[in-house]
Amino acid sequence: MLYLITGAKGYVGSKVKEKFLENNKKIEEINFDLSENSNFTKIYDEEFIILHIAGEKSNNKNKLIKNNIVATSNVVNNLALQKNCKGIIYVSSISVFGLQDEVITEKSPYNYDNYYGFSKFISEKIIVETLKNKNYYILRPTNIYSDHKNNLIGIITEKLKSNEEFEVWLSSLETKRDYMHLEKVAEIIYKASLKLSKNEIKKTINVAQGKSYNLKEIIEKLEKKYNKKLKQKIIDNNSYRSKDLNVDNKALMDELDYKITYDI
Repeated sequence: MLYLITGAKGYVGSKVKEKFLENNKKIEEINFDLSENSNFTKIYDEEFIILHIAGEKSNNKNKLIKNNIVATSNVVNNLALQKNCKGIIYVSSISVFGLQDEVITEKSPYNYDNYYGFSKFISEKIIVETLKNKNYYILRPTNIYSDHKNNLIGIITEKLKSNEEFEVWLSSLETKRDYMHLEKVAEIIYKASLKLSKNEIKKTINVAQGKSYNLKEIIEKLEKKYNKKLKQKIIDNNSYRSKDLNVDNKALMDELDYKITYDI
């Protein structure tokens, strides 16, 4: 089986690529501009699965349309509909639900509160409505973290190690979020890909740890891990308090037989 990976040079995609190579799987990177329909010229003569990981995460509406919605449409129509495509893994986002008062499950109502969440919602709809006769997993990770400086936990870790000051809103110290380590997300994508290659599947799964932490708890855990105290500049943002993000992960554990370790 050949595995085509979009976004293989990105934050998540590079880790997924590493996981497939470690297990001696045959992969091909799709690195061209997915929003340009004319770039799709290859017809595959062997069975393949698409791992569509590439995407835009920003506040730029035009880029979100181009790199999420248009790109996904092109991947589906030019690759997923090919005869030898056995299915697609699409990495969406928990942001399609926005922030809700109740614990989020796969059956929760869509309530995206920004254009990024909307673009992921539309991309999901393209897959579900177009691929009636193809297999797919739509995976919705929560907040992905690692030691890399492009995420909140990575930034705090870097500030802690370098003894630099970290600015934080007072309300953020109490607001809870569900976090998934990059390694775990890559492993879940890998397991889903293998299962998709052998079974008829059309499912959407929330990829979550199932336990949320507030920033105060995270800082305390990191301080303990590195045996250092974080210098904090706390900014009082007029008692503003966002909703917590709590996500049920029962479907993930049942579907992919995945065991979560509840820790940061």
